[in-house]
Amino acid sequence: RRALLLRLTGHLEAAGESLLEILQLDLQHGLALFWYAKVLLEQSRHQEAPGFLQASIQHYQDTSAHAHALLGALFMSWSEPDCDAALRNLREANRLEPGSSPIRVTLWIASAMSLLRSSPRDPEGALQYLDRALHVLTAPKPANAPEKAKNGLATPRGHLCGSGGAAA
Repeated sequence: RRALLLRLTGHLEAAGESLLEILQLDLQHGLALFWYAKVLLEQSRHQEAPGFLQASIQHYQDTSAHAHALLGALFMSWSEPDCDAALRNLREANRLEPGSSPIRVTLWIASAMSLLRSSPRDPEGALQYLDRALHVLTAPKPANAPEKAKNGLATPRGHLCGSGGAAA
């Protein structure tokens, strides 16, 4: 709880230290692994996060869909994106949580990216995925019913990365 409170108040270094204390006591504490990976991402330490996300998938089922989704988004954000790994993780996240619009939209964005990077390129197919994503992102939502993913991990913009600060 202390680590999450520190994270929410912007004290990322202290939050990371608190989570590392938990992990020193229990290397398989899946929730601490997940939140430590999130803190690493928020600190722009992207190269360190995948191992913690993968470990959290093995040790904590409740956040595995979101860990897969974050891995997918992370693989897309690299200077040399790994579209295959991104799609693999995002498809698994979508399988685990099929009702999550943020995961589904992120999967469509990754699918479009993959089609544009493949040989031969498929710009028409990419546009179809991006149109789907745009439709979901711009669809009016009832004022009293903001979308929330399981575990409260949805974002204001409706896709996994939100405004871009949290995931990649």
